[in-house]
Amino acid sequence: MSVALHQARGPRALDAKAALILQSDYWRRLPGQKEWSHFCVLGRELTLIANLSLAPARVVALARVAGLGWLGAVESVERGALELRGGSIDARFGASALRFRDGAYQLELATRDGSLAARLELRPRLRPALTSSIPLARAATMKWFVVPRLEASGHVCVRERSFALERAPAYHDHDWGPFRWGGDFSWEWAVVLPEGDAAEWSFVFQRISDRARHRTLSQGLLAWRKGGHALTLHGRELSLRSEGLLRQRRALVVPGVMRLVGGAGATDAPRRLELRAERGADVVELALELEDLARIAVPNDGEEPGATLVCEAHARARVSGRLRGARIDCEAAALVELNRAPA
Repeated sequence: MSVALHQARGPRALDAKAALILQSDYWRRLPGQKEWSHFCVLGRELTLIANLSLAPARVVALARVAGLGWLGAVESVERGALELRGGSIDARFGASALRFRDGAYQLELATRDGSLAARLELRPRLRPALTSSIPLARAATMKWFVVPRLEASGHVCVRERSFALERAPAYHDHDWGPFRWGGDFSWEWAVVLPEGDAAEWSFVFQRISDRARHRTLSQGLLAWRKGGHALTLHGRELSLRSEGLLRQRRALVVPGVMRLVGGAGATDAPRRLELRAERGADVVELALELEDLARIAVPNDGEEPGATLVCEAHARARVSGRLRGARIDCEAAALVELNRAPA
């Protein structure tokens, strides 16, 4: 299936990117639907993930520090500590908060134990886009608003260490839809944000499969160059293969109580993913080397037992090929996300 991108029209008085964000990146609060606002920052020494989600209300705060590994928490938010309204971007989830001011996101993130805190400004550098519905399982779908590249500036504290970020590459999406955790779906997703001479490029890959990963429901590689969307390759234009298994002696599982749930301590995450996308003269080869990961155990909905594992993996990417007549050959930091419902 094609992942169709739709560009909205915003008020002329606003910066075009800011206008589109205000028009599309707001909380829906639709009955019976999941919804979350997700950010990741790919710094040189630090990877940061922040996810504010509804149904139920919770905050995912994860950091990966070079030489230290992953740490963080998943924390539930009581109703009295949740402040948001439909139609607005601004929200407060307990000690964490999100605002949009002067054309940039302002993110505050804090865990209850004080081990992880951040105060960041994330300024969009690429035009945002909204997808059509992405099929998951049967009647289940998900919609996806994406800002593929931002620049993150501010401070992050991880235990006793402090990190100052200045225009670090970052990514944001907002997702919502009527699906259930533990349903008949899984996914592989990756964001690749080159720096230096290759910073004009940004890439996002997604593949949705049944939960046994025998049947692909949709897949696409989205590429942006400079200020706009360059090309989307999808369906049979893509081939993906994996090599090996990522082995970790100890891997973070959050929330900690989910270690007691069967299957929460293991996953079949690959060591390497290789993607080839081709349409006529446009060819992209993307290799992702997964280095380590954190596991988020999400309790399944309804009568489905156990938990779905959402794995966040730090990775190194190698991208080569040619798109729209331009040569690509670079290495970059990447984040890979794997949804692994029990098969």
